[in-house]
Amino acid sequence: VAIVVTRFGPYPASFTHAQGPFFLFVVNRSGVLEDTFSLIPKPAAGAAPNASTSLLDLHSTASRQRDHQIVNPLPGNYRLVFKAHPDWAVDIAITAN
Repeated sequence: VAIVVTRFGPYPASFTHAQGPFFLFVVNRSGVLEDTFSLIPKPAAGAAPNASTSLLDLHSTASRQRDHQIVNPLPGNYRLVFKAHPDWAVDIAITAN
């Protein structure tokens, strides 16, 4: 699953994937060269995201604007949050097979 981050935010803003491993690929084209992208369990309604509960951290730097990893989250709802842009997020739903 490719996530492209532009100056307007991430695309896609949400996606659903069946349970099982998949390749998560983040390309940073936002203009902020250094950023951390954290996969966290989706917080309850009204709660603030907590990057300290991160299941995965991907990074972009001035010399490398992309990062990737194979992930295999359990069924549930997750959020990919952006350190440089706390108001941006990608909602991820993992469904049971």
